[in-house]
Amino acid sequence: MGVNRIIIIITGSPGTGKSYIAAQIKRELGDIEIISYDEIKEKNFDRYGFDNAEQKEEVNRLGLEEFYLTLRGRMRCARNILIEYPFFQRHRLRLQKLVDEYAYRAVTLYLYGDIQTIYHRERQRDQRQDRHRGHLVNCYHRDEAGSPEPTVYDAVPGYDDYCRLLRERNYNVAIGHTIAVDVTDLGTVSCEQIVRCIREYIERGDQIKVEYTWLSALEELEGVLKMQRQCGAEPVQNCIQESARVIKAGRRIFVCGNGGSASTASHIANDLICHMKNWNRENYPVLALTDNTAAITSIANDYGFRDIFSRQLAAFGRPGDMLWAFSTSGNSGNCVAAVEQAKQMGMLTVGFTGRRGGELKTMCDLWVGVQSDEVTRVEEMHLVLAHVIGVAVEALVSPIQGKGEKDGT
Repeated sequence: MGVNRIIIIITGSPGTGKSYIAAQIKRELGDIEIISYDEIKEKNFDRYGFDNAEQKEEVNRLGLEEFYLTLRGRMRCARNILIEYPFFQRHRLRLQKLVDEYAYRAVTLYLYGDIQTIYHRERQRDQRQDRHRGHLVNCYHRDEAGSPEPTVYDAVPGYDDYCRLLRERNYNVAIGHTIAVDVTDLGTVSCEQIVRCIREYIERGDQIKVEYTWLSALEELEGVLKMQRQCGAEPVQNCIQESARVIKAGRRIFVCGNGGSASTASHIANDLICHMKNWNRENYPVLALTDNTAAITSIANDYGFRDIFSRQLAAFGRPGDMLWAFSTSGNSGNCVAAVEQAKQMGMLTVGFTGRRGGELKTMCDLWVGVQSDEVTRVEEMHLVLAHVIGVAVEALVSPIQGKGEKDGT
């Protein structure tokens, strides 16, 4: 490929076609070695066997250690490497350390698509004759190959469990330069174009053409939007109904967050105070706890940063009010403290977080989770969801009578 020490990491949920894409890229690039964790797992299935899910997990763990040893050995030899597996955040740190230790340049190829389509593709793969049975069952021994096929494949997840895994895991490990590819229809995927993107990155490095960067970001955001649709509208709808009820009752909504989430808090508070689409409605009592610089700095200086929102709530909040807390991780200490304070005061709480939810997921009365662990994507979706909720709340509380909509700023 002209440059040594390149690693291509192909990741995505089961059924996205990683092995197929890997083979196509290998054919195009030539001078690159594929290391497949699945192949190592299958050899260990045959070598050790297992009697239950716990033993199978141990065999998988041994396979993962063998995979990393193999990868390290190839890196020592400065080989160009392609690895493919449903890598997720649990694997990211170890992979990143190896990439850094051996000074590799990394490209992550993140495969995503319509969940239902990919799930059915995965089930079709399970029915193929060449599919290793060890993937499908929780009890397997190679010397029993002549025994009847099991009537139940107890290691195959149903659709609901498959969707749950997607919610819990972020398959975009985002090591090095990330290229997101929609593989809903594998027949439309251009491996030649993918290879061109990879070559461009290899040859030009940080000078890579801007369109690849922003196109990848847009494709990744499209993937998050698809995941969000799959999760249904109930969490957002509940927030809309309760927020409208609070405003109709003459109570207040407080909003908080840190960094980019602080900007989101200020933004949506402004929109709800002023207007969304109806310029002729009354102003709503919404207060961003992020906006009083004097209060924030004095509280942080005298009591600690954890209390910057909770102490403001103690001063202004009342039973029946509502708190929206934005935190991409769900674990921001001052947001957690604010929710604790709000609940003590009899306020309704809503947590806006990323996929995992953190502490806010279980603490809050309502939870709205973005189906991503990538901070930038979560922050973008928080603002989208806040706008959606704001417009819907306005429509419920102050429906437009005649001409009420204008072009805003």
